[in-house]
Amino acid sequence: MYYNTLKKPKNLSTKKALGFGFIGGFLLMLLFVLIAAIFFFGALLIKNDHCTIEEMYRCLFSIVFGALSVVTSTVVIPDLNKATVSLERIFNVIETRHNIDAYSDKGLTPEDFKGKIEFKNVKFAYPSRPTEIIYENLNLTIKPGKKIGLVGESGCGKSTIF
Repeated sequence: MYYNTLKKPKNLSTKKALGFGFIGGFLLMLLFVLIAAIFFFGALLIKNDHCTIEEMYRCLFSIVFGALSVVTSTVVIPDLNKATVSLERIFNVIETRHNIDAYSDKGLTPEDFKGKIEFKNVKFAYPSRPTEIIYENLNLTIKPGKKIGLVGESGCGKSTIF
């Protein structure tokens, strides 16, 4: 089951990696073609006394380092987009006004709360994935003062219990 769950993300990641690899290889090929062209035209310019070898190398390194900077900066563009979307979501959560005042003494409070937690036949699915049942007939009793540990794969509902 866990393997099947990872199959789709793995295939998607493989396609993305191949795409980025192809684009990166293509950009490096363009860089080497550019270097070859600079050497070719630089040799012609040096031969015809239009520039010195030092000037040709200065031009070569300026263009190569500039091109490398552009190529390497394009690698982070997808991450910048993800970071922007994530930051917007974080700010939306922070700015959300809640109707519940955690510091208020108003409202109902249990009279005989002993700390016993009990789930009986709980069925649960996340609203974003209603077809994937997280809990089905969950029965769990946690006695007062006891410590428990919940173990499972990512997204299985460990935090949701609390």
